[in-house]
Amino acid sequence: MGKHTKKIVNTAFAATLAAGSIVSVQSAQASDTGTASFSDVKSGSLYYQAVSSLSEKKIINGFPDGTFKPLEKLNRGQAAVILAKVLGLDTDQVNKPSFTDVKISSYYYHAVAALTEAGVISGYKDGTFKPDKPVTRAEVAAMIVTGYKLQEEKLVDSPFKDIDAEAWYASYIPALLKNNIAVGTTSTTFSPNETVKRGDMALFIHRSEEITPEQN
Repeated sequence: MGKHTKKIVNTAFAATLAAGSIVSVQSAQASDTGTASFSDVKSGSLYYQAVSSLSEKKIINGFPDGTFKPLEKLNRGQAAVILAKVLGLDTDQVNKPSFTDVKISSYYYHAVAALTEAGVISGYKDGTFKPDKPVTRAEVAAMIVTGYKLQEEKLVDSPFKDIDAEAWYASYIPALLKNNIAVGTTSTTFSPNETVKRGDMALFIHRSEEITPEQN
């Protein structure tokens, strides 16, 4: 996945983002099966192609019981791990991040450190990263657009009634729509504060990986 390293933007997210979507599951529970076969992600399902592809590339893992749990919600620590993997960052040679709540013994430590050094994520004003905080669709939008170096633009003529054009994340939404990475939760809502699920994150990342340079 090293080919995507060049896609990283050298500007940090706003403090309200800080990291925002999938470690393959909390590492204490995850099982690196190295297979695309999960008992709860059947062929033909919405998530099947994305989960299978990312599993084969070892970007995401499943649980020891052979499931993927596509409807399980994600947190910010998990988000950091998946993002660092898919962007091909060096997570070995890293400097200690300044976040007061990111311990060196945590499973997300190296990912958070690498993403921070790359300028992809930043923390909150109080010096924390809040790794256990649920990651939202708005945060994921910012993460993907920034990480894949997609073009931000002003949100105009939006069909979504729940997005203020002046919101911090509004300029990221057009890129997701234009590149078919994400759609609304309904025809008139984007649900920016809704927590991202494992299956949906797999879809977002898989679709982002499919974008060609011409589309950017």
